[in-house]
Amino acid sequence: MSKIIGIYGGSCAHDACSVYMVDGEIKSIIQEERPRRVKVYKDQYASPILSLHRIEKEFDVKLKDVDWVCTASPMGIDSQFLYPHSVPKEKLFIVNHHESHCTGAYYTSGFNEKTIVFSYDAGGLSKSKGYKTTFGHTYLAENNKMTLINTFPMGYTASIPCMYAAVTRYLGWLVHKDEGKVTGLAGHGEYRDEIYKSFETICWYDKSMKRFLPNGQAESATGINQVLNSLISDKIIDVEDEKSRADLAFNMQHFLENKVCEYLNHLNELYPDYKKIALAGGVFANVKLNQRINELDWVDETYVYPAMNDAGNALGSVLSKAVELGEWKTQRFEHLFYGTKFSQDYIDDIIQGVTMDNKKIKRDKADMKSVAKYLNDGNIIGWFKGRFEFGPRALGARSVLVRPTDAETHEKLNKRLGRNEVMPFAPIVLGERANDIFVTNNKSHYTAEFMTMCYDTREEWIDKIPAVVHKVDKSARPQLVFDYNPFYEVLVEYDKLSDIPVLLNTSFNVHGEPIIDGPDQAIKHLVDGVVDYLVMEDYVYYVE
Repeated sequence: MSKIIGIYGGSCAHDACSVYMVDGEIKSIIQEERPRRVKVYKDQYASPILSLHRIEKEFDVKLKDVDWVCTASPMGIDSQFLYPHSVPKEKLFIVNHHESHCTGAYYTSGFNEKTIVFSYDAGGLSKSKGYKTTFGHTYLAENNKMTLINTFPMGYTASIPCMYAAVTRYLGWLVHKDEGKVTGLAGHGEYRDEIYKSFETICWYDKSMKRFLPNGQAESATGINQVLNSLISDKIIDVEDEKSRADLAFNMQHFLENKVCEYLNHLNELYPDYKKIALAGGVFANVKLNQRINELDWVDETYVYPAMNDAGNALGSVLSKAVELGEWKTQRFEHLFYGTKFSQDYIDDIIQGVTMDNKKIKRDKADMKSVAKYLNDGNIIGWFKGRFEFGPRALGARSVLVRPTDAETHEKLNKRLGRNEVMPFAPIVLGERANDIFVTNNKSHYTAEFMTMCYDTREEWIDKIPAVVHKVDKSARPQLVFDYNPFYEVLVEYDKLSDIPVLLNTSFNVHGEPIIDGPDQAIKHLVDGVVDYLVMEDYVYYVE
C-alpha cells in the first residue's frame, strides 16, 4: 500500500493545489489560494508551497519520504520541488494534462457502465513523453478502464474555450475569473445572425477528423480577436451598450453549447451504447453548457468533476497512480471536505485577540432552530464548519446563507460583499425535494451535489424563491443537500418555518478574495458587518 502526494501549479500551470492519499484513501486536498489568500487570477502561476506545507505539518509527512510524487503537465516540478525536497526522480509520476482531467472525472464518477469521458479547455501544455499538447481528450470507459479515442491537438484544431475567454476580455472582464459573468449575461441577450455567423467563420466541426478545425487560423484565439474587432468597427456590437453586450454573450454561449453538443452527438452516433458522460476541464465550469448536455435525449446521466479547473489535476494525477497500483476504482465522492480544520482552542485565541470600540463579540451555542429563525427573519449568516471544500464552489463549509424569498437580495448581497455579480446566486435544496422545485427529472443528481449543473425552475416556485432564479431564463444552479452535508440540519429547520426547503448560498468571501480559509477571516467579516451572525463550528457569534 502507498503514500502519495499530488501537486500541481507553478511554471505554466495555474490553479495550484496539493493532495495527500494513503492506501487509496484521500486524506487532504488544499488549493493554494486558500492559505496564500491571493485569488488565482492575481497570481496564476503560484506554486503549491503553502498547501504542501500544511499537509506535511498536519500529517507529519515529507515529500521526499512518500512512495510517489504525482503531478500533471505542464508543471515545472524538477527545479521547484524535486531538488529542494531531495525527491528521487524514480518516485516522480507525471501524467498528461488532459489524461489527468479525464482520470479525475471518470474515477470519481462511480460509473461502471459504458461512459464517454471528455475534457476540454483553453489548452493543456505537455511535457510528457509521447503526448501532444492538446485542447482536449476523449476516452471510452467501462468497468474501471479508460481507452483514449480522440484528441484535439493544439496548432491543428480550434479551441472554443479560447474564443470564450476572448469575449470575456472584450466585455471588460478578467480571464480565469469572470467567464461566469458572460454566462449570466447571456441569459439577457438574444440571437443575432450576424454575430453568430461571424463565430462560424472562425471554426467548424469536421466529422471525418472528429475535431474543431480553424478556418485559416493556427489558433482560434487569433481568429476571435479579428472577428470581434470587425464586429466593433462595423458597429454590429457596442461593448458599452448593455443590450449589445448581452447579445454578444448570448451568441458566444449559444455557439459554445451548439458545437460541444454537435461533437457529443457525433460520438453518440459512433458509440450508441455509451449513455453516460463524465466531463472535466475549465469549459465545464459553464453550468448552462452542462445543462444543455444533460438535456440531450440519449444521455442517461452527466457527471462534472467538481474541480473541473486545473486544480483538479493534482488529484487526477494521484488517481492515475492509485488506479495503476490497484488502490482505487471508479467510485463516488462521499464528500468534498478535505481542506484544513481549525480547533475550538484556535478559534478562541483568535476571538480573544479582537479589539472593538464599545462592542464585544458574543456567542451562543449553535442551535439550528435559532439559526433558521435568523435566516427566516432576513439576516445574512456566515457559515464556517469543519474542513473546507475541494473545488471552486462553497458547498457546506465556508458559505454565506440568506433566505431566497426576496428579489432585492441580489443587490443587497452584492453591496455587502463588494461584488458586481451578474450570475444569479445559487440555491441549496434538500435533495429529496429537488425535483419538486426544479425540473431535474431525477437526472444527474450526484453531480448536482457539487453545484455543477443548471436546471429550470418549476413555474409554481419561481416567485417563491426569486433570489436564486435567473431573472430571464428562470434557471437555477442548485446544490442538492443530503444528510452528510453540514447544511442539512439548518435546511430542514428553515423548511419547517417557511415551507421552503431552499436557501441562498454564496461563497464566504468579499470581492477579490479567495473563499475564506481560517477563523480569523470569518471573524473579520463579522466585525466588518459583512454578515449579521457567524455560525462557526459549535457556536453562533454576533457583535453587541
